[in-house]
Amino acid sequence: MVLVAALAQTLRNAAQRELTQTVGTLAATFARLVYGLPFAAVWLVAVLLWFHATLPAVNAGFVGWIFLGAITNVAGTALLLSAMTRRNFLVAVAYGKTEILMVALFSLLLIGELVSPVTAGAMLLATVSVLLLSMQGEKADLKSLVAAAVSATGWMGIGSGAAFAVAIVSYRAAALELGHGIPFVLVGAFGMACAQLMQSALLGAYLALRRRDVLRQALRSTWMSHAAGMLGALATIGWLTAVSVRSASDVRTLALIEVLFSYVISRRLFKERLRGMELVGIVLLVISLGVLSSQL
Repeated sequence: MVLVAALAQTLRNAAQRELTQTVGTLAATFARLVYGLPFAAVWLVAVLLWFHATLPAVNAGFVGWIFLGAITNVAGTALLLSAMTRRNFLVAVAYGKTEILMVALFSLLLIGELVSPVTAGAMLLATVSVLLLSMQGEKADLKSLVAAAVSATGWMGIGSGAAFAVAIVSYRAAALELGHGIPFVLVGAFGMACAQLMQSALLGAYLALRRRDVLRQALRSTWMSHAAGMLGALATIGWLTAVSVRSASDVRTLALIEVLFSYVISRRLFKERLRGMELVGIVLLVISLGVLSSQL
């Protein structure tokens, strides 16, 4: 599920980047959400029919965690799209992947989940790799790393990483609130439908009240809008299904394979070239993914 979610999210980011250049960040974000709702609903109905199940009973804890995950996921997406307008596609995605250490921290603080020493080592190596990918120059020195981190793109990327970290931990907590005895596929489908509905309603209400011009742009149906919506829904299904059976730290570290998918998109679709340190970062990332995969 993680591999499917990572690939879908990579393609979704590419589609949203194209939308962002045409209609802007907010419109692209809302288009992905609202056009993803039908796919979310169809998937939930299909899962209910397959398992001959009814909708799970929810409590205040589930609603609260899903709400927190929904709003932080929207914030992370908006920041990531803004970063993509400033640096190349792969580097912007890599900035966002600084979330992995924050996932471990938030998992410990919010739901009391610890990571193993091997997983912690893989996460640290992966963080080094994404820092190399985000550097402005060829030299891997402290000055270059600091310059990359404090740049406007750096703040946006790291901010998106922090938002995504809170979101994935919140989704994990929401899944735990539903309790045992529910098929994990249903947990993912139900959580995804709830999150997508909350996100669409909240952002749609804001745009209707404050930015009606942006809302009109977002609602102009295009094949790119539908593609972003479908891929976004598929990615969310994958993440929420995965965190219903594994810790958020395991899921998000393994999800760094998205950076490799982004490398292919960056080179093949956007014709962007990478520098030497960025290639070193990709090699280190592959090693960290191999280490983590051996532990799963």
